[in-house]
Amino acid sequence: MTPYVARVLEHPANWMVYSTALLERSWLDFGSSYGRERAVMQLQALVDQHHPSSSSPSSSSSFSSSSSSSSTDDAPVHVRLRYLHTIFYPAQWELKRDLAERYASLGVVASAADLFLELAM
Repeated sequence: MTPYVARVLEHPANWMVYSTALLERSWLDFGSSYGRERAVMQLQALVDQHHPSSSSPSSSSSFSSSSSSSSTDDAPVHVRLRYLHTIFYPAQWELKRDLAERYASLGVVASAADLFLELAM
């Protein structure tokens, strides 16, 4: 799967396709011992891109280096939703739950607990 993801990341054609490829790479990298931290940082950036100015506990300790511009400045809504029904992209709460579970498995218990409380889990 890695070569396919690498190809999509080298030649992004659409915001949704690119974000899904980043998510897939995050899931693949977490399986290897050397890529776990990068995978969690990428997942945190994907969570933050939907609400860059949110006041969630995870956004204050974000590893992402996103600018202060909103995510709608990057891609208009019609571009983001073009492949909505053909690409699997999890809901915001599923991304946060996945991030919290990965934080917990790495031993970052405080951030994981904050995300679980935010999700009421």
